[in-house]
Formats: sequence, structure tokens, C-alpha cells
Amino acid sequence: MKNIPFCGFCAAVAVLCGMALAEGEVTGKPHSLEDIAAIPYKTVNGQSITGTGDIAIPGAGDYKAAVNVADFGAVGDGVTDDTAAIAAAAGAAKAAKKPLYFPKTASGSTYLVSAPLALTDGMAVSSALGVKLKASAGDALTVGGTGVTVANLTLSAADGSGIVVSGAANVRIRDVIVSASGADGISLADATNVWITGAAVKGAGAKGIRLGAGTQDVKIRGCLVSGSADNIFFEASAANVVIADNQITDGTNGLSGYGWHGGAPNSDVTVANNIFRACGVSLAGGLRMVFSGNTFLAFAGNAVAFKVTGEAGHPFRDSVIADNTFGSFDDAYSNPTGALVVDGAEKVVIRGNALRREAINGKVITGTGKVDIVVSNSTKVAVTGNSVEGAVDISSGNTGVTASGNAVEQ
Repeated sequence: MKNIPFCGFCAAVAVLCGMALAEGEVTGKPHSLEDIAAIPYKTVNGQSITGTGDIAIPGAGDYKAAVNVADFGAVGDGVTDDTAAIAAAAGAAKAAKKPLYFPKTASGSTYLVSAPLALTDGMAVSSALGVKLKASAGDALTVGGTGVTVANLTLSAADGSGIVVSGAANVRIRDVIVSASGADGISLADATNVWITGAAVKGAGAKGIRLGAGTQDVKIRGCLVSGSADNIFFEASAANVVIADNQITDGTNGLSGYGWHGGAPNSDVTVANNIFRACGVSLAGGLRMVFSGNTFLAFAGNAVAFKVTGEAGHPFRDSVIADNTFGSFDDAYSNPTGALVVDGAEKVVIRGNALRREAINGKVITGTGKVDIVVSNSTKVAVTGNSVEGAVDISSGNTGVTASGNAVEQ
């Protein structure tokens, strides 16, 4: 394995040598912080997260071979219920092993459905630019089986979710827009090997992107996720997840969820090179997580930019928080508990993070809010090499927690 490019990281890890996980607790995974330090945050399961990968959709010249929903009577005027026509077209596409295509029509570009478009094994769907699939009730689109591709569609669901992936594998969701969903924007459960790339998920009534129970081998890359109470949400037992190069903005929480909900941890998660604007990280527990290269901006009031906490009997553990930038905390920022908060952790490295109160739009910040690192009720945590315009506080309830080499400006 290649090392995470954290300069001097070994010095931080050295103070935590010999902290192996209990054998058999989670099999086949890294069993020490030395192994955690070697997780390459640019890959997951040996696959790069920096390229376009194996997402395959029909090219512009291939749509003559696609099954066109308009040929089956779909109108696309936003008023006519096109459910039956679209279902007939989808059945024909599956039988012919061809992609399903939504064109713009003389009547418009919004297809109204009263039941979801159901995609199963090997199906692919795409549309002309600006075409919308709108659900008047329930979910707009569901995915099951294996080898499904959804590309270029805009989706909305008044009281359901835009896209629901359940009991599925090898799914590619690319360049979609999901807006004004009453429930989730995109919901995953018991889903394996799912890539969500180039998507815009906006203003969901529940979760922007939900990682439900049994979800594993997921990449969320190059997306805009904004305006939901929880933009990206870990529900339970998700594993091998990469969240990278996204813009995550507004809403209550940027990345949130349970750590051990349902009896198994969310584990082996990489969160890298994202921009969090006015919404941060708030997680309860988790195992083997890497947070690196993220930028947290524009926080005010009592918002905590980054907070991870353990749950009863289950600490946040064997994880790395490194090389993140926290800035643009405005004049009203007054959180008394700090900007980077870790509570109830075990065997964690916090290294190389920069926390700064900065001017916003030319405004000089004069407030007294603290931009601090706070570690409490934790065991064997190293806080090293951080630059903090505030303080590093490790005074409460800790055992074997050390702070060294931090540049602190009060």
C-alpha cells in the first residue's frame, strides 16, 4: 500500500504503537493505527477515485438504438400521467437489452409518473438535456438487481425519494439532478459497488444522500449536495465508502449519522478533498475513518465545523483526521466548545489541520468565538502538528491523550 501523503505522519503514529484491534472484531481489515496510516485516501479497494472509472452510458450517436419512451405514447407535458407508457417502454428496453431514452417532445420535457420507474438487471436510462422525471406520489425511480446505469436525468418526487437503490449491485448514477424530493434525494440500502458521480442533490426533505444498512463499496465523487438537513447521512453499517471532491453546502449537517446503529459500525470510510460550506461533520462513532484535505468554510453562531463522538461502549476509533483546513468563521461565531471536537474516541491521530478565523468578503473579524481543537473522554489520541488560532484543549476525561508540536495563537 502507498502511504497517505501526510508529512511527518509516522511521528504521530509512533506514540500509538501496538494498538491492535481485537482479533476477529472486524475481520480482513487493518488492525492497527500503522495500517490506518497506510490507507491511501485516493483509492478504495484498489480502485482510483480520481478518474471517471467504468461508468458506461450510451454515447450521443447510440440513442438511435435506444428505446424511446415517446414511441410508446409518453407525452412529457408535465400534466399527462405517463406511467403506463414509460413502463411499457422500460419492459421493451429490458427485453431488447437496449438503453431507455427520454427525449424532449413537442409537448415539453417533464414526464409525470404516479408510480416509480423500476430499473433492474442490466438496464440503463438517460435523457436529452433538461428532461425531468417527476413523481406525483411516491418515489421517482427505483433500482434493483445488478448492472444498472442512470445518467443525465433530472428527478423530483413530491412525497418520496428521487432515486432508491435497494438490494442492488454494480450501479452507476451519473450527472443527475435530484431536487425538491419530499423524502431522500438518493437512498441506498443493501447496495454494493455504487458510484454516484457528477450529481446535484438539492433540498431533500429528509436526507440528501442516505447510506443505509448494508451499503458497501460506494464512491460519491464530484457532486454538489446542498440544502438538506443532513446532506450525506450514514444510517447504519456502511463499509468501504469514499466521499471525495464534492461541494457540500448549507443545511444543518454536511456529513452526519450513526456510528454503530443496528449493531455494526460504519467503517473503512475515506472523506477527502471536499468543501463543506456552512455545514460540517457530525458523526456518532465509526471505525477506521480517514478525513483528509477537506475545507470547512463560513460557519457562524454555535455551529461546530467538525464533531465526532463515541456511543455507549463504542468509541470513535482507529481513525485519522489530518490536513484539513478550517476558515472563514464570521464575527458572530461564538461556539464555546471548539471548531474541531472529538469526544469518546480511541486510537485516533489529529494532525496537520489548520484552524483560522478569517475575514469574509473583506470584513475584519473582531468577535471572541473560539476556533479550537477539543478532545475529551478519549483514550490514546495524538494531537500533533496542527495550526490553531485558538487553543488545543485535552483537559477533560482523557487517558493517554497527547498534544505536541501544535502552533497555537490565543
